[in-house]
Amino acid sequence: TVGHFQDSSAVKAVVSDRRLGKGEYLLSMVTTLPRYGVDAVVTRYVENCLAYILGDAIAPEVVEAGDLAARTGAVMTLDNKDAYYIDLRPAMNRDLVDEVAGDGVGGWTDHGKGSDMRNLPRNFCRLDNLMPFWLVPPEKNEGKACIVLKGPTREQFPDATAALKVEARLEKLYFLHTLMYVKAAEGDPVLTYEVGYADGTTAVIDLRNKVDIADWWMGKDLANAQVIFREGEKCLYCTQWVNPTPKVPISTLTVRSRGNAIPIVLSVTGKKVFTQRIDKTE
Repeated sequence: TVGHFQDSSAVKAVVSDRRLGKGEYLLSMVTTLPRYGVDAVVTRYVENCLAYILGDAIAPEVVEAGDLAARTGAVMTLDNKDAYYIDLRPAMNRDLVDEVAGDGVGGWTDHGKGSDMRNLPRNFCRLDNLMPFWLVPPEKNEGKACIVLKGPTREQFPDATAALKVEARLEKLYFLHTLMYVKAAEGDPVLTYEVGYADGTTAVIDLRNKVDIADWWMGKDLANAQVIFREGEKCLYCTQWVNPTPKVPISTLTVRSRGNAIPIVLSVTGKKVFTQRIDKTE
């Protein structure tokens, strides 16, 4: 099978030559056996590869493989054309700016000037040059730009959002979020997203502390989360979820606190299911 050139998730042929230690390795994912001896181009390609492999020299343009184990998680990125922005505005309950800690008004988690996210970019932007997100300007949403749910020291915030409308077929979801005042062990669930499908079924996504998300203070990349925005000691994470049933439209998304941390959710971007045909004839 041949992957469509516009489908970023399709598997395509790869040829890679890398130097490793005193040797090298050559990876070729080009299907050649059925066409060897029939197709002149494929035949020459195979013979050239074999001659190179059996020779003693390493081509001077071959680059070092590098540290293949340097990163524990996959780098998350998405093309703009594949992005579907879920509208979180109906559930947003806080501004990005808080002037006075503990006064019950203002924004973020009500912890004051040094503990808010006033310098976060606005509108549609690509954070860390990797992920596109829709960051709602508070002045265009009655002063609300994020979802803050209840947790330690902040019992006054809601337990969960109402079901937010999605109505799209999506391969993946990317959550832009963070936590404060985490009172959970590593691996404990701290935040839940509930995905409601058009067929009436539900997927429950339990995010684990220090695996899928963590406290925003001095944060670092995790097994399934990347620090995608950083300001001093404060950070936001991007967490990926792969939809097990991408052919079924997602109808709703609900965000729920587990009560052992204060969750803050700013944006959710979906990766649209690729539907374009290679052969458009019926």
